[in-house]
Amino acid sequence: MLAARYLALVLVLVAMGLTTVWWKSRTLAMGYEAARLERQVAKAVEEQRVEELRLARLTAPERVAEKVKEMDLKLESRAEKIISGGRRPVAGSMLASAGKGALKSGAR
Repeated sequence: MLAARYLALVLVLVAMGLTTVWWKSRTLAMGYEAARLERQVAKAVEEQRVEELRLARLTAPERVAEKVKEMDLKLESRAEKIISGGRRPVAGSMLASAGKGALKSGAR
């Protein structure tokens, strides 16, 4: 009977020791995972900052004007855009063939 009590005590102590070791290993693994996720977040924040700077540089009015000149595009005024309803006239259509003079003189 005394041997059974010692055996039970030893089994309880071993179980407690194994549980403690498992708990510590899980805590350590979660710490490594947290550190990895923090590095991942920092990298994502840095990438976002770089992309925001790139977007600001690409959409700067000076850059847009430079690209318009480089591509030899025609800029239309806001009034022309409103008159055409935001659509460019199709070549050969009455609006395109009438030209700007007809719009200014009020012929339409």
